[in-house]
Amino acid sequence: MTAVQEPEIRSDTLGRVSRRSGDDVRVAAIRTLDELEGLRDEWLPLIASSITTHPDYYRAVIETEPQVEAPYVLTARRDGRLEAMLLARFERIPLPCKLGYRTVYAPTVRSITVIYEGYLGEVDEHGPRLVSELRSAIDRGVADVLLFRHLNVDHPLHRVAGESAGLLTRQRLGRRTICWERTLPPTYDEFLGSLSKSTRTGLTRYIKKVDRDFDGRLETRAFRSADDLDDYFRDAELVAAKSYQRGLGAGVRDNPRQRRRATVAADHGWFRSYMVYLDGAPIAFCGGEGFKERFRYGIPAYDPEYSGYRIGNYVLMKLVQDLCDDPELTLLDFGFGDAEYKRRFGDRSWHEEDVLTYARRPRPIVINLVRTGLLGVNAAALALGKRTGVLSRIKNWWRSRLRATPES
Repeated sequence: MTAVQEPEIRSDTLGRVSRRSGDDVRVAAIRTLDELEGLRDEWLPLIASSITTHPDYYRAVIETEPQVEAPYVLTARRDGRLEAMLLARFERIPLPCKLGYRTVYAPTVRSITVIYEGYLGEVDEHGPRLVSELRSAIDRGVADVLLFRHLNVDHPLHRVAGESAGLLTRQRLGRRTICWERTLPPTYDEFLGSLSKSTRTGLTRYIKKVDRDFDGRLETRAFRSADDLDDYFRDAELVAAKSYQRGLGAGVRDNPRQRRRATVAADHGWFRSYMVYLDGAPIAFCGGEGFKERFRYGIPAYDPEYSGYRIGNYVLMKLVQDLCDDPELTLLDFGFGDAEYKRRFGDRSWHEEDVLTYARRPRPIVINLVRTGLLGVNAAALALGKRTGVLSRIKNWWRSRLRATPES
């Protein structure tokens, strides 16, 4: 059998790639928001169910995230028809290495960062040429690293992105995280019926306990519209300030970034959140964004004073009832990271990880070598902690400490 020679790729300094040998696919790099706005009519039909890939949401992040410098989007066209896109951005970011929750090394680099699920259209076919152009861009010196955020390890781009780098330019020992989602049945009763007996029994018992002990003192409020956002952020801040997530720098805050995203979501009808009040004071909330058939769960929070009531699960069930009643929503995506409640309520899981590759230049390669050594030490410590049973106790102690630490 005669081998088929791969067509030659020609790349110019503007980040455009063309094929010579009869291949009519052209890849172009777009670096301004004005150019991207002109793509809207072609862009929208390519979107699946990820809100992060909507033009308005993408633009909101570009304009409010302090580390973002500019958009960087690749398009693949055949005979002028848009067939695939990779949504990325130029960022100036640290690359932290941690021992536990403590950062011990964090060099700052310029990154071309492909956003979460930022691959649209026929990426199975066009993925290799799109990744090749990204690699070419960082090797030309426009950035130090290429970063795919939370890439599903089973996605074709995961293999392509990793294989695009050599021994010294691929980040090893990346941390894989598990993600969970839940298929939403038509009714809340069906949802309860699908849970294990122990989960269902425990959930019902604690809900009854909350209703009994706080009879007449509880109120649950739903937030959906842009007019609700002032009240939502005011009350969410009171709860989030007491959570361990705040100590980690995560969770809900009323800042320009989160306010802009929530406004975009509310204006489109995607935003919804539930807040539980006790005697008029907020004690727990959860929510997220419903986009097409998928509801993306945000970071919840609750007042630790009421942890014995499982008040976080209580407000989550208020949200689940609402989602089951919405015929357009069929999936509850619990987002990044593992948690006990996600394992109990989820019915499907997969693994994701950042795929990080470095430019073929001295500084990026040195950073990679140093980080690989530190990541190896951290991985060994985590493995030892899991084997000895110490890890979970350390995490609980650290989170309790973060809750008790006031903000500076």
